[in-house]
Amino acid sequence: METTCRLLRPGDEATLGLLAREDGGIDVEGRAGDHLPLERGEARDYLQDSGVLHRVASLGERLVGFLLCHVLAKRSRPARQFLLYEIGVHEATRRQEVGRALVQAMRNWMAEQGIQDIWVLADNREAAAFYRACGFAAAPEQPTLMTADCWGRRRSPAMAPVAGRDLAALAGWIATPMKSEGRRSADGVRHAPRKPGRGLRSSWMTRPWRL
Repeated sequence: METTCRLLRPGDEATLGLLAREDGGIDVEGRAGDHLPLERGEARDYLQDSGVLHRVASLGERLVGFLLCHVLAKRSRPARQFLLYEIGVHEATRRQEVGRALVQAMRNWMAEQGIQDIWVLADNREAAAFYRACGFAAAPEQPTLMTADCWGRRRSPAMAPVAGRDLAALAGWIATPMKSEGRRSADGVRHAPRKPGRGLRSSWMTRPWRL
C-alpha cells in the first residue's frame, strides 16, 4: 500500500490531538508515553503558523507517522534554514518506507521554496543510520546541550526534553551554520548518555543536508 503524505492545515486540530494522544506508539521505546493535546486556541495558532511544517503520513485510512519541521529566519544569507525538529513512525509500520516518504515530501517542499540547508538532531543509533541513508552527515564537533527555564534556573540536561521538543533550548546551536562536506561522511556519531532506544527521535547535532 502506498504511503500518502500531507501538510496539516487549519481545521486539522482533531488530527493534531490524535497525534499527541497516540505518541506512545510512535516515540522511542522506553521514553515517555502519550502527551497532552494543545488547547483549542493553541492548536489553531500552531496550524496557522507559516513557520511550522507538520506533515502526516497515512497508509490507506490509517495515520502511521509524522514529520515536524520549522523554518528558521537568519540574520544573514541564506535567509532561511530548515530544522527537522521531530519525526516519528508508528512501531507497527516501521521499515515500510514511511519515514523515507515523509523526508522526500520535505525535500520537495524545500526545493520549491529555495531552502538549501536542513538540520537534524540524532540521539540513537537507528535514527543516525536513517538520517545517513537520507543524505545527512555527522558534524565533527558536537555541541553541549544546556537548558534553563524562563526564570534563568538551570535544568539538568537529563531532565530536559532533548528529543526534539524544546526548540528554544536548541536555538543557539543553529545560529551559526556549518557547511556540509558532502552526502557521505566517515565521521562518527556521539550519542547522548541515556538508555538506547529504537526509533527515529533524535537529539545530537548533525551537519546540514543540502539540496
